[in-house]
Amino acid sequence: MRKVSLIVVMTFLTLGSAAPYVAARGVGTSAADFLKAPRSTRATGMGGAYVALADDLSSLEWNPAGLSLLPSNVLNASFEHLFSFSDVEYEELSLGQALGDNYGGGVQLLYRHMPDIDNDLEDEQPLKVWDLAGVVGYGFQLSNFSVGLNLKFFQTRLGTEDLFGEAVDMGFLVFFMDRKISLGVGILNLGPDVKNDSLPLNIRGGFGYKDVFGENKEHGLVAGLELNQPLDNKLNLEAGAEYWYRAMFGARLGYKQQMGGSDLQSDNITERISFGASVRWSDLQLDYAFVPFADLGNTHRLTLTARYGPLKDELESK
Repeated sequence: MRKVSLIVVMTFLTLGSAAPYVAARGVGTSAADFLKAPRSTRATGMGGAYVALADDLSSLEWNPAGLSLLPSNVLNASFEHLFSFSDVEYEELSLGQALGDNYGGGVQLLYRHMPDIDNDLEDEQPLKVWDLAGVVGYGFQLSNFSVGLNLKFFQTRLGTEDLFGEAVDMGFLVFFMDRKISLGVGILNLGPDVKNDSLPLNIRGGFGYKDVFGENKEHGLVAGLELNQPLDNKLNLEAGAEYWYRAMFGARLGYKQQMGGSDLQSDNITERISFGASVRWSDLQLDYAFVPFADLGNTHRLTLTARYGPLKDELESK
């Protein structure tokens, strides 16, 4: 118990030491803004409250410590497509596998693209705009504590200009009460400035709950609550829940509130609510999420995940 308490203190000290840096930078713009867009279909369907629940390929985006919880003997592969406002679209390909009983790793390729921009200033071809990022992540666990690290390399193109950069993510997970309760912290997009613009540093901290119940353990319940502090915006409160029936059908509901208000946040409470659903058949899983974006329109996310190899426990893998 003393060991777990020490880990909790260390985790909060890590979060606390980074928070003043975020506050000092204030609200503004950042480089490589595509890195801060919430993409995971599962996580966004739960309002983004996922940092303490990370246990699948979405860990590459929310908390790399969750890579240590990938099901053993299974190769996980997922492809995600995001339909968003202004014809901006994301494609994402992820691969991950447990590397041992307490270790896991993953790689991810992210591509954001949009229609060409007309070049009104010069008699030239329209400007091409796209972003590309590669991520390599690793996580391991010791007893009731997990830690993970991501390395990111990215390229942004605007017309004929290319920008290159790199970043690091760090994540922690601590488990209590037979692993039903978890504490998670993610420090994302740490790295050097790009052309005098800061990267979109993001700090997340929250709690999670997981349990299975019913006579035959056919019901699974997951819930999360977290605070999300972006470098270039205000603090967000995020909450969400997920329900599974027989590890075959899943439903999610989430809520996100920006503290202090925002021009991008509607006063209509229904426009702060996200939801999602999943269907799993054999080794395939299809996830969907709907996330409103107030005046900017709505986003739809689809993810197809394939698993190769025998799962130890289907319910515990969610």
